[in-house]
Amino acid sequence: MRHAEAAGESTSFEDRDRALTERGHADALKIAAEMKARTYVPEHILCSIARRTKETCRHVTGILGADIPTRFEPGLYLASERTVLNIIRGTDAVIKAALVIGHNPGLEELGAALDRDGPSPRFPPGALGVYTFDTDDWKAVAPGEASFKDFLTPIMLKD
Repeated sequence: MRHAEAAGESTSFEDRDRALTERGHADALKIAAEMKARTYVPEHILCSIARRTKETCRHVTGILGADIPTRFEPGLYLASERTVLNIIRGTDAVIKAALVIGHNPGLEELGAALDRDGPSPRFPPGALGVYTFDTDDWKAVAPGEASFKDFLTPIMLKD
């Protein structure tokens, strides 16, 4: 999941402190409600340390259940496709469904790389891509070895 809409650009030093906009808060809640309706409830969340991802995560856990274990991962902040994949590969084997909340372009590029059937859609703010893997071993997750199952954006969902 890409974080919801955040306040305008800033210097790279201040970038991690950018907050969600009013629309971003509403969109994060909207996506979380749809995740619940479709039973996309993760057993674990990996979240970037940026303020906008933490705020998005707070809305997701508020709707799906505050008891979802969450790891705030510094390496996910503005991470590359390769870095996101390596962090995913470190997920505990007992976890069957995980949610990554991060940033573009890394998330969008990883989604495109994972999808065996071709390019995945672009990830606007608040987008959620749902993928299934042929393996139960997170260490074995690799490009071209996932099926693109679903995609949600705030604009796709009615108010």
